[in-house]
Amino acid sequence: MKFRINHETPLFHYGVTIPLIVPVVALLLYLFFELNVNDFGPTMVLAGITALSCVIELLSIILFFGEKIWGGKIIVENDRLDIRLFLRRKKIRFDKIDDVKYTHYEITENHGSERRRHSRNIFVRYHADDVTIRVRAKLIIYLSSGRKFILNDDASGYAKKRKLWITEPDLDPDEDVRLYQAYQCYLSASRQYWLNQQ
Repeated sequence: MKFRINHETPLFHYGVTIPLIVPVVALLLYLFFELNVNDFGPTMVLAGITALSCVIELLSIILFFGEKIWGGKIIVENDRLDIRLFLRRKKIRFDKIDDVKYTHYEITENHGSERRRHSRNIFVRYHADDVTIRVRAKLIIYLSSGRKFILNDDASGYAKKRKLWITEPDLDPDEDVRLYQAYQCYLSASRQYWLNQQ
């Protein structure tokens, strides 16, 4: 079975934000030590740091949007998981997996003050939330080598159905999350694989 997921690599997020901060810190250090613009060495170092940060920023933006477009794919086969991400591919045999854990995590985004400032609606101006919380699903695959492989996916359907789950206990809040569907398929295929090994 094939499952498409919206995997996000944290390294690409850091690659977009950190290069914005590094040139500012370098400039502040340049001013703190009261270096002269006519000094060729420190000025070239500052220019080099800025140029390198711009290149890393551009590359990270390209990788970030490339991953958004490409996404990820999990293929559950009879005896292995075939994971295809933007820059990585990995085939993991079931006998190399010690454990698999499915969980959720939240990402907090702060943008409500911007919405307040530009809104014409008085209710939104005075009562808009400053924080938006996005829920994402995470699948941690613990390998027998001691390493772990982490996948994540958008779980907006889970966030909506979690509130309904209180009144309808038979409802599975994760049923629309593709990573959860891949996890359930893996559990079924793994169970069958180990039954066939006996």
